[in-house]
Amino acid sequence: MNKFLSVLLFALLMVGCETAKLGRIDLDDPETRNKIIAGAIDWGKLQERGEEGEKLLYAPNEQTPYTGWAKEMWDNGRIRGLDQWKDGKWDGLGTQWYSNGQKEWEETWKDGKLWTSVRWKPNGEKCPDTNVVNGNGVVVFWYKKDGTELFSQTFKDGEIVRD
Repeated sequence: MNKFLSVLLFALLMVGCETAKLGRIDLDDPETRNKIIAGAIDWGKLQERGEEGEKLLYAPNEQTPYTGWAKEMWDNGRIRGLDQWKDGKWDGLGTQWYSNGQKEWEETWKDGKLWTSVRWKPNGEKCPDTNVVNGNGVVVFWYKKDGTELFSQTFKDGEIVRD
């Protein structure tokens, strides 16, 4: 019996380790990114429903809130944004790119609240002022044409507390 329990525990640990490895999605990998883009719904097709403060996103003709990837494309055919949604709320990885393909930002969301954020200026330089960790911090937005600061937002517990 002890041997059986040991084997079972080992098997469960291995499955847990594999799940942890699969948990991080690498959108910098073109193959992974292209597979996600192929299966993602166009942002413009999602419908916002519900009362103010409780709005959720739905796929067309669906009665349950949307779960999956949403995409937005630039006119030049490049990917503009990819976001994960769960039960109609932003939940998971969200990434946006400038029209030249340079990454603009990468964020994680939990149940519709911002959890982490990293931003890059239009010239590719990582923004030293954007830093959101565990839902708390500052996000800086940039003018795309000249790279000057547009505005910033402060987050506490994943929600905007100051624009």
